[in-house]
Amino acid sequence: MRIIRTMGAVFVVVTALSAVTTSAALAEEFIASKTGKLNGKALNTQKFRTGGGATIECTEAAVEGEVTKLKGTEQAWSIKSSKSCTWLGIGKAESTLGDYTLFVPKELSLLMVNRDYLVAALGLKCHDLVTAGQTRGKGGGELEYVNKSGKLEVRNKITNIENEVTESSSESLCGKVGEKKLGTYEGSYEVELEGGTIEVK
Repeated sequence: MRIIRTMGAVFVVVTALSAVTTSAALAEEFIASKTGKLNGKALNTQKFRTGGGATIECTEAAVEGEVTKLKGTEQAWSIKSSKSCTWLGIGKAESTLGDYTLFVPKELSLLMVNRDYLVAALGLKCHDLVTAGQTRGKGGGELEYVNKSGKLEVRNKITNIENEVTESSSESLCGKVGEKKLGTYEGSYEVELEGGTIEVK
């Protein structure tokens, strides 16, 4: 059994032909038509690479959140990808709830709060823990917002995610206990506000 724990970040979105792209340089605020609940889904396969030999792929994800004010430079939401993940394509994985805060100042960024993946494969077991409180996504093209008919897509290709092996039954696949690595996260999400619209302007 192999367990990988990570607070890997994420929120990425596939470009839609009809999408109106919001430039990172112009993005300043989340703007909602009302307060209320946010719901969303993954638009493509989510991939977390620890920076060692481990790659986790999730084909589904549910996004949840809440808009508490009509305008603001940050928005918090949670993502869950349980029962839709695999490890290296050979073992089943489950993902617990991951909490994130996204920002839209002139420098876009994403604060990773919590993320766990539970993976079972080939009788292996290892834990990979991402360092708490990291702010990532400031590099060019790592985090972009796309307005799409009142819904919001978020494109992420987050790099330099600090993580550490805390338990390992296979050094070749999991790495050595105490080993620190820099991982990446890619994925695509579309989020909508129940009964309203949310955009970045």
